[in-house]
Amino acid sequence: MNLIEIINSNFKGILGISGFGGSGKSTLAHKIAEFTDAPVIGIDSFFKHTDFGNCNNWDCVDFLRLKTEIIAPFRNGISPIKFREFDWENNSVGKLNEISHKGLIIIEGVGLFGSLIQSSITKSIWIDCPIEIAIARGKERDKSQYGVDNDVLWEGVWKQNDLESFEKYHPMEVANIIIDYKDLM
Repeated sequence: MNLIEIINSNFKGILGISGFGGSGKSTLAHKIAEFTDAPVIGIDSFFKHTDFGNCNNWDCVDFLRLKTEIIAPFRNGISPIKFREFDWENNSVGKLNEISHKGLIIIEGVGLFGSLIQSSITKSIWIDCPIEIAIARGKERDKSQYGVDNDVLWEGVWKQNDLESFEKYHPMEVANIIIDYKDLM
């Protein structure tokens, strides 16, 4: 099943979209959501903390909480699903959020294909984007959209985590669909 078939069909399950930070995961997820009416759950809602000095291979993401709060209820046919989003300002799990679905959810974020949730993903997409281009895009987005300069994180721990995950888990071999980042422009 390719991307067009997912969009045009009555595909049910969990669609996982991963790639390096800045590669276009969120953009693609929201484009697919427009056509499928599926909710998008971003990995950024499931961080454990912002102490990135103690983060290797994206272990600062709480994949267990994602599995417990999103995937398990989804697999049990529960809708709406209630979960807590990470509060970046307070560096803790924050407000309660609720999503409804019609049998399809989209989970997008870094490190999905080597994580605790990989086996729960029905179909997976990898955004193929060179790391340096992804980092440049991420830096620009953070500055223009959020007014935040995260250049040190992009060039440091985030790049390190992306490369560790890529080298350890070989996402281009795991993903069902590979999409070139240039096709998202």
